[in-house]
Amino acid sequence: MRWALFVAVLILLAQTTFATEASDRDVAGDNEDDATTQSVRDRGRILLKRNFLSSEFQMSEPLGFYQEAFLDAEGVDSRAFFGLQKPVQGKPSSDLTVSFTQQDKAGKYRLGGLLKAERVFGPITFSAQVARNASQRVIDQYEGRWRRTDGDLSFLSFPAYTRDRIAANSTVGNFRFDWNLGSDRSFTAEAALTRYRDSAFRTKIEAQFGAGSFDANDPRIISNGDTITDLSVDSASLRHYQHEWNTQRDIARYQLTYRQTLDVGLFEVRAYHADWRNSSQWLPWNFMTPEVAITYSTDDAFLPSISALEGGSLVDASQAIFRDYRFLNTETHDTDNAFAFDWDTQRDWAGGQFFLSIGGSWRTKKRSADDQRWVYQPSGNGVLSMAELVSQRQGDTILTNRFSLPPSINHGDARNSVSDPNNPRVLINEFLSFKESIEQQFLSAETVSAAYIHGEIVGSSYTASVGLREERTSTNTLGTLSGSEQSTAPLGSESIAEVSIFGVSVVDTFDGFQAFRVPADNQYKQWIPSFEFRYNINDRLAFNLIWHEQLMRPQYFDIVNYSREMEAFRRIDKGNPTLAPARISTVSTGLRYRKADMTVWLELYEKSIDDFIYRSTVSGLVRGDIYRIRSIENGSRASISGVQVSADFSLPTAKLPIDEASLSLRYTYSDSEAQLPTRATTLPERARHFGNATLRIKKGQLSFDMRLVGHTETLESIGEDVWQDQFRSKVLSMSHSISYQAPGSVRLNLSITNPLDRPERITERSEHRVVKNEFSGALYKLSISRPL
Repeated sequence: MRWALFVAVLILLAQTTFATEASDRDVAGDNEDDATTQSVRDRGRILLKRNFLSSEFQMSEPLGFYQEAFLDAEGVDSRAFFGLQKPVQGKPSSDLTVSFTQQDKAGKYRLGGLLKAERVFGPITFSAQVARNASQRVIDQYEGRWRRTDGDLSFLSFPAYTRDRIAANSTVGNFRFDWNLGSDRSFTAEAALTRYRDSAFRTKIEAQFGAGSFDANDPRIISNGDTITDLSVDSASLRHYQHEWNTQRDIARYQLTYRQTLDVGLFEVRAYHADWRNSSQWLPWNFMTPEVAITYSTDDAFLPSISALEGGSLVDASQAIFRDYRFLNTETHDTDNAFAFDWDTQRDWAGGQFFLSIGGSWRTKKRSADDQRWVYQPSGNGVLSMAELVSQRQGDTILTNRFSLPPSINHGDARNSVSDPNNPRVLINEFLSFKESIEQQFLSAETVSAAYIHGEIVGSSYTASVGLREERTSTNTLGTLSGSEQSTAPLGSESIAEVSIFGVSVVDTFDGFQAFRVPADNQYKQWIPSFEFRYNINDRLAFNLIWHEQLMRPQYFDIVNYSREMEAFRRIDKGNPTLAPARISTVSTGLRYRKADMTVWLELYEKSIDDFIYRSTVSGLVRGDIYRIRSIENGSRASISGVQVSADFSLPTAKLPIDEASLSLRYTYSDSEAQLPTRATTLPERARHFGNATLRIKKGQLSFDMRLVGHTETLESIGEDVWQDQFRSKVLSMSHSISYQAPGSVRLNLSITNPLDRPERITERSEHRVVKNEFSGALYKLSISRPL
């Protein structure tokens, strides 16, 4: 009876904790272990499909990887979202973990925990896992934008210093029911639920050298090569930017699986449904200090010095005048449905065994994005100063150069001030509210249907497999384009005459403007082959030869016909509904050597990529300002070739005060090239050198793990010209884990991530031109576990 009560409590906990809708990520295999501590880079990619050509993805792709034809060509597999295993008969168990997470810069710990349970009720087994995670972090960064003069010199046009404060919490639950219907039949029901919340506050000061004027031929200007390293500008401006950003993400995944063993083989059918609602409330403020004289020096290119001239101040809130405020909410809703069936059979054949798999699948993903925003601007009746809204007299001092930020505003009081109908200094700009709201709204759907056949022969010393998969993809989208009254309506479009913003209807009565909902669709079909041959030369040495193909379909919003202007960043983004998927063909051959407690693997590989996808950037003049105009394009062809080596072995411990020690090493060399319409470059996000190492040491009940992951610089984004290409600097990440099995079944674990606080850095072709230098701090997590 108590077990039934225990199960009921867990189910009730799940229903009350996850009583919201949700959805799925496109990164197969990511179980949302702890989204509260993911890097800022990953946090910003939560809605993106994975790029399995990038060096970052190499960590999860082992040597000798072979994507068989019975797998989705893009690697999407709903089974990867459900990590619980069927409990062992007759061994019920429960475990509780309490954790404490702290980031060094924030200085406050947050409490978390994990509850696991497995129960057996005759033919029915039940397993559950509920995790609660929380974190509080402070992230500091310098970022810069560079502009080219007529004399082909680059100057630092918009340098900025920023501090983010982020508090996050998440609850993740996984549940599994297995029902043995008989000796030859079984049924499994699985659920994975996530509830995530975070709140972020940003304080930023941007020195707008690009808004001022100077003579690039002035002999007093100091430069290094084509980069101006020291510059003073009159009639420039300062932008004080602050925001509050609240995110709510609710994910629910469900899967039903039926298996039956027949005389002719094993039959399995799966049905999958996922739902996601991601709500983002972004409340950004801009204050401007006009007509200032400022100077910069890049003696330290990663942390340039910026100061005001003529007795001015960068952080004087009384001189910063209200420019605009946006109250906006973006709702992204994903629904994902999939159905798959597989039939597997096994036969004896020519002294070995023959395996045959036949199956099919269908999945459809729909994404809708709704955006509503009010844009507040000065009315012209009086001046609103930033000093009236600040919550402190002085701002924070950040980074090693002790840069002083302006004071932060009180966001609650500031919101009340601008939304007060009796405040004559602020009004709502209905045109910008209308235009920006509709630009962010879109619908996108992708449906993939597939069928495959895959065969494998296993002999005494060899294994050979071959397969073929056909996939048909269709996409349908609805985006937004706007223009002047003279613009021609796109084919099949509908005019947008009215939009609802937080329950208020705004009608398009704006002179010289019209907007359209623009549909687009695309269809394509691929045949995806796979082949593998493995041969055991002797008991220690094995040879393998692999050929397989994969697809990388475009991001859901990239195939939408849209144009979005981000005035604060001087940027316009455009979609491309005619994007083709990137097709990747991989050929590899390798040798694996095993001896006792040592394994060494050597692999040569070559990847050919047709229609690789990249972001194209050009410059354009918009209302007198220079804008970056970005769009997504297909390149013609790219390639990666190289060698991979891995080794796992035990270390001698006879003369050391430890019981066991082992070391795992991996190295990948990649030589890549991507053909653009005007030039050739390296493949974005792929490093020439990548490696990782894991050291494990054990002494009695104490164990220690240290992991290093690193790669050389990668091409982060492709610029309009070579000088505008941006490169992510070499990466070296370090993490430690110390575990102790205490008496009484209590286990302690301490994990340390990024203890040296190594920054995330991006430069523009030259190390003198730094685009980003971000410090996310060290993270510590102490966990205490014991069985119940």
